Amino acid sequence: DPLEVAGWKDGILYFKAADIDEIVNKLETWYDVSIDVTGEPGRVDGLNWTYTGKFENQTLENVLRGISYVKDFSFEIKDKKVKIMFNKKN
Repeated sequence: DPLEVAGWKDGILYFKAADIDEIVNKLETWYDVSIDVTGEPGRVDGLNWTYTGKFENQTLENVLRGISYVKDFSFEIKDKKVKIMFNKKN
């Protein structure tokens, strides 16, 4: 997918069926931050957690807010440190 490979040149951050590790790695590189994840993303209908989405010239806060609406986690940003917290499911 050309957008996935070269989108960064146009300020486009793109995820295609990305797992949490891929998202964390990309965000750490893109925004030059360190991210700590607590809790487990879990599984939906027996499938591993993945996310597909596109962000154009967005702040880290806006990207995390967008993903968190869909994937149900909270986050904190303090300077160059980010904490992503998944809530435990009952």
